[in-house]
Parts: sequence; C-alpha cells; structure tokens
Amino acid sequence: MGLTTFRTLRWSRFGRVIGGLFSILMVGSLLRQFWPTSKARLAAGATLPEATLPYIAGGEGALSLADLRGKPVIVNFWATWCAYCVKELPMLTKVQAKYGADKVAVIAVNDDGIEATRAFLAQRPTLSLPFVHDQGGSLGRQLNIRNIPFTVFLDRDGKVVGDKTGILSEEETVKRLDELL
Repeated sequence: MGLTTFRTLRWSRFGRVIGGLFSILMVGSLLRQFWPTSKARLAAGATLPEATLPYIAGGEGALSLADLRGKPVIVNFWATWCAYCVKELPMLTKVQAKYGADKVAVIAVNDDGIEATRAFLAQRPTLSLPFVHDQGGSLGRQLNIRNIPFTVFLDRDGKVVGDKTGILSEEETVKRLDELL
C-alpha cells in the first residue's frame, strides 16, 4: 500500500466518523423537540410572569397580562413562519368570536418583527385577535418555550390550568374553555 493510498484511506475513515457524529447530533436535536423534557414549563396553579406587551394589531398601546384577570385567558405563542401556528390562528379567532371578548380573552403572542407581522396580518384580514409582540422573546424564554405553537390556559384568577405544545383542535380548546367557565 502506497503512502497516497494510506492517506486517502485515513481521511476517508475520518470523514465517515465526522459524518456519523454529525448525524447523531442532528437526530438527537430532532428527538429533543418531540420528547417531553424533565423540566416542567408551567406548573398548574402558577402565575405567568408580569408582562406588558405592545399591540401589533387588535388594540392600542400595550396589553398587561394582569389586566385580563376576571375571565379565562388563552395565551398562544406563534410565529409567521410556523405553518402549524398559521393553521391554528383561524380556529382561535373563531373560538374568540364564539365566546366573546367579554367572557374569554384569546391573546396571540409573537416575537417576529412588528412590521413583518403587520404585513402578514394585512394579508389575513379575518384574523381578529389581539396580537401582541414579545420583544426579543423575553416572555417565551421565561416560560422555557422551546417549540411553537405553544398555548397556555389561564383561569379567571390568572393561574395556569394547562398548557400545550403543538396545534390545538377546536374541540379541545372549547372543552378547556367550557371547564373554565
């Protein structure tokens, strides 16, 4: 075996090892998104951190989560680039219309750029929820949100009664709200 053949063989093996390690890391990263973690995001009965979030659409000024006490609240974290989130928004708008803003609050929290989100919403005029901006994703980080859509259900006192990662069905959402009312 010549020196050139030996070097080629050695680098070929090295490339396969590096490729294998890269594949293991990628699979691990994907699995982490779908398997529950041991660190709980929100315990039942917990209160969301105090936050005042500027409106993107559906309101003026800023929304304080504390001001929503007195009625059940759905806080939905979403993004314009998330296909499941975009699919879920019309259902959340429908649920909000069914119950009325005086009985239930459905809030859509986004940390995309405000102007980009406004442009996205301008193309979807039927979405009539209060859309607020989580600047820099600070509230999302405090809640340890790793995947979206992520939804938190709050009771009349602002206490967490449940959360869900992934798309909600209308039936599931209505069932949870009926339990809170």
